[in-house]
Amino acid sequence: MMKEKILVLDNKGIFLKMFKRKFKEKFEFCEASLLFENGNQSNGFDRSVFVIYDRKELTDFIKLELTSSNIMVCLFDKQLHDSLCYYAEIKEIVLIDASKTKMELYKDLDVYFGTISNCIKPKPENKTSLFYQKIQQMQFEKFQEALFL
Repeated sequence: MMKEKILVLDNKGIFLKMFKRKFKEKFEFCEASLLFENGNQSNGFDRSVFVIYDRKELTDFIKLELTSSNIMVCLFDKQLHDSLCYYAEIKEIVLIDASKTKMELYKDLDVYFGTISNCIKPKPENKTSLFYQKIQQMQFEKFQEALFL
């Protein structure tokens, strides 16, 4: 049985230090920096985990054009987690609050990793119309306004 490949984008490397041993039997983890262009590195992986520590990393994450539908965002800041809930619903991503205890995080990760990967059905890529881009830009601006107030 092949292991699922999971890309972990973590600038500090804390996520893998905490959880790699717990899940190494079922998953193959690959690590990268959050500073990559347009999510192109996430191709070829079954899931992606973005680990975000501060507002700058959150802003960089929001600017990415993500094409995968199996994305989890792990936020080590409770305020950022609460602010990102609306965005997570729009983009269909899973949010994990890393300000919880280690055991609570294990449970959340078990639930996420236990779900069947839907990497087979990518999100539609017909997002080139001017109308769609304008709506997306307005949503992003409203989200940023709410986030930083």
